[in-house]
Amino acid sequence: MSMNKTPLSNTFTNNKFFIAEECRYNIDTTKKIGLCHGVFDIIHIGHIEHLKEAKDKCDTLIVSLTSDRYVNKGPDRPFFNIEHRLNVISALEFVDVVTISDSPSSEHVINCIKPDYYIKGIEYKEKEDITNKIDLERESVEQNGGSILFLTNKNIFSSSKLLNNSLFGKEFLEFTEELKKEYSIEDIFNMMDRLSAQTIDLAGEIIIDEYIYGNCLGKSSKYPAIVFDNGESQKFLGGVGAVANQLSPLVKKINLITYIGDKNFQESLEFITANLSDNIDLDYIIKKNSPTIKKTRFIDSYWKSRMFETYEINDRPLDEREEIIKTEKMKFCHKPLVIDYGHGFLCGTENIFSVNVQSNSGNRGYNFISKYDNAEVYIIDEQELRLEMRNKHSNAFSLAKELQKKIKGILVVTRGCNGSIVVGNDWEGIAPAISGEIKDTVGAGDAFFGIFSVFFKQGTPSKVAAFLANIAGYMEANVIGHKREYRKLDFKQAIATLLK
Repeated sequence: MSMNKTPLSNTFTNNKFFIAEECRYNIDTTKKIGLCHGVFDIIHIGHIEHLKEAKDKCDTLIVSLTSDRYVNKGPDRPFFNIEHRLNVISALEFVDVVTISDSPSSEHVINCIKPDYYIKGIEYKEKEDITNKIDLERESVEQNGGSILFLTNKNIFSSSKLLNNSLFGKEFLEFTEELKKEYSIEDIFNMMDRLSAQTIDLAGEIIIDEYIYGNCLGKSSKYPAIVFDNGESQKFLGGVGAVANQLSPLVKKINLITYIGDKNFQESLEFITANLSDNIDLDYIIKKNSPTIKKTRFIDSYWKSRMFETYEINDRPLDEREEIIKTEKMKFCHKPLVIDYGHGFLCGTENIFSVNVQSNSGNRGYNFISKYDNAEVYIIDEQELRLEMRNKHSNAFSLAKELQKKIKGILVVTRGCNGSIVVGNDWEGIAPAISGEIKDTVGAGDAFFGIFSVFFKQGTPSKVAAFLANIAGYMEANVIGHKREYRKLDFKQAIATLLK
């Protein structure tokens, strides 16, 4: 038997590890081979009993673990990295070999190892896994001459629940416990699935977000200025374009109305269309003597923190002709969602369902939610609430209730790590934020707006909509720039994990 070892790294010293392609060359294939597969993030007694029972079914037990980048179990998972997880599993005396599955499912590992038995828990036979990968895995096992064994003991423990209890505060856990009493995970998935028949109208300014990475060299020796050494550059579709992309996997179609500047028009149009999902129909007006809005952020490569930003923008209101064209296009919208960055596209007279009015460096003190008086849902952040109410220190919930009485519609106030306030509907309260690693807050509020709006528009209770919108905001804040690929399954996995 060959003993060619492929070490994972200098920190992995256990001699049970082989890459998947080498496993069959390092084991006795005349004996019965069993394969177990999973994340194995927090090892608990349920895992131990499962693997012990699996070992009883075979001569050689191989355990494959999903690599970090393919762990799709919600925010900040896996808690432990692949080397830690491999070391823990390989320390179990009844596990003979450990390997890594560097793909979304275990099919590649199955094809490499060709196990006699692919061993899963009974919950997979009962279709409790929302990924439905078990059918593809079964096919791979049978094509390689093996069979699936479902162990009889159902695992009553959950790594996700253990992590939730460890990672999240009392308010979040109490909120999710109350939510689970009212709505099952299946109820919430059904709310999400109903969105797939919806067509959404969406209006606002598209923004091209550029991230330039480099090194901050310090202060110039000749004058008081920061010196920045430009490096890699990345461009993302931001603004209302990012909101459209975030919503596109959940709905049937999105009609998007925006403006594109006449300066470098063709280049901007090509970038925008290339970065919009296939089910988004783009309609636009051309704004004269203007660039398409571009915001450039200079990022220190070492700290991954923003140093400063530049804007390319002409935020004048639309002229009479442009306003007529926009109004004509908006006539065909059915209660659109509107996101107003205060850069001249929207004026507050539109007939809309929900609106997000943002205060930023380019419009501070000029773009207020009170310019809209006919929306059903108003979404702002706490800073925008305080600017609107001219009140810096009072209780945010009290201010939100006071403002809601004036605007009449549902008011939602996002507060970052302090969660989101909802007032004026079937439920008034605070939906706690999801705590965890934050990489880039750009676009998090936009993600919240889009998700809350589409769910609430179809009749989802506001308590559920706020919970789902908090998840969307956290997922957006957990990546640098705007994530291009959004999947409904990612969202469902996060929901299932957080409601364990």
